[in-house]
Order: sequence, then C-alpha cells, then structure tokens
Amino acid sequence: MVSWLCRTPRRLVLVVGGVLLVLVLGNYLMSRADSSPSSDASATATPSVSFRAPDPEPFVRAAVHFTELWARMGPGRSVEQWRSELTPLATEDLARGLKLTDPSRLPDAKVGGVPVVRTLSEDAALVVVPLSNGQRVLVTVVGTGDDLTVSAIQPEAGN
Repeated sequence: MVSWLCRTPRRLVLVVGGVLLVLVLGNYLMSRADSSPSSDASATATPSVSFRAPDPEPFVRAAVHFTELWARMGPGRSVEQWRSELTPLATEDLARGLKLTDPSRLPDAKVGGVPVVRTLSEDAALVVVPLSNGQRVLVTVVGTGDDLTVSAIQPEAGN
C-alpha cells in the first residue's frame, strides 16, 4: 500500500490532503456537536430561581400608624404622652432621637392619601406617607413578622 501511495507525487499529495481534510472536517463537526444543545433533558434544563416577594402591608400599616402618632400632638396630649406612645414603635436609636425632638416643629397634620412603598425587602421597607397638609414623609420600617419598628422618619423634600 505504501508503494502505491508513493508511486507518484500527485497521488501522495491527494491522499495526504484528503486525510487532512477528513481530520479537520471531523474535528470541526465534533466541536460544533459539543457546543450545540443536547437532546438530553438534564443537560438543557434551565435553572429556575424561586423568589417570594415579601408582603408590603405590615410595613405600610406600621409606617402609617407611627406617622399618625408622630405627626401631631393633638389636643390634651402632653409631650411625655407623645413620646411614650412612639417609643415602643421605634428602634432604640430613633427612641433616643425622639427625646431630643421638639414637638412644636412637627407637621401638625394627619395622614392623608395613599402610602407608597419605595423599597421593600424581607426585613425592611421605605414607605412614603402623604400628610393632609401636602407634605410627605419617608418612614423606614425594619423587622420581621409582628416585630416591626420604625428606624427613621424624615421629610421627603430633596429625596
């Protein structure tokens, strides 16, 4: 067989070229088969992500309730009553800040309008609460389940 291949240079070039062509073409087809989708279901399964969005309602209720108590003193309500009603609804840091708050600087308004949840996670929410005087406050509510507290309240202006 080798003597037949080497009998003429033309025959040798054609046979070697043919073998190289088969090898290159085979390699190309094999690499395409490796990168193409397989019919095997386990190889083509799309990974799924399970996500359960937290319920915003408890956060909104906590924000509105806190804002109702915070936004105005109301008739016959002392500063100490105001603070004692807010303290259990606030984080320790905010409760300390409420001791320094001058109630005369409160918006003196009721909650008016529909609150909007700006951000929400499993354990925190930022809720925009509209007031009856046209102002809006940002209320940060933290915690889980029935243990929700307010960690910050501030005017929305500039945010």
